[in-house]
Amino acid sequence: MESFCKTFEFSSFEGGKENLDNVYKAWGLNFLARKGIMAASKPLFRIKQSSSDSDSYYIISRSARSGLGSFRNVDGPMKLGSECDVQRRDKTHFNCKLVLDGGKLVQTMVAVKGDIPEMVITREIQEDGNLKLTETCEGNSATRIYAPADDVESKDDEAL
Repeated sequence: MESFCKTFEFSSFEGGKENLDNVYKAWGLNFLARKGIMAASKPLFRIKQSSSDSDSYYIISRSARSGLGSFRNVDGPMKLGSECDVQRRDKTHFNCKLVLDGGKLVQTMVAVKGDIPEMVITREIQEDGNLKLTETCEGNSATRIYAPADDVESKDDEAL
């Protein structure tokens, strides 16, 4: 798990940006939410081990390093192999499970209510140190490549 606990910054798409729009559309995100996510110029995410519980982790997403229009989202705390509740920006709740599977970090999200399909997010460290992130929903799949980046930690992150 240690190799995943760092900050990564978006580098490129595999197969095109439109695949990500199809995944998010299948996952029930409306047009404005999808376009907002797609407009993030250099999104970052960080997996952070909890400072108070070494068995728990947080996934912190940022739309950019800084700026008035940037947003931050935190999923967690999560323990490997255990379910936890996470909330999407539109307030939809999901049962989320995080597992290590043969060198891949797999996150499965199942909606608590409604008919929103399951989302599976797979993260894998490549030989070059980049992280390959694949999101799959209803047969739609999108892959993004993230490069290791300097940690971005706010005072809010320090408390996690």
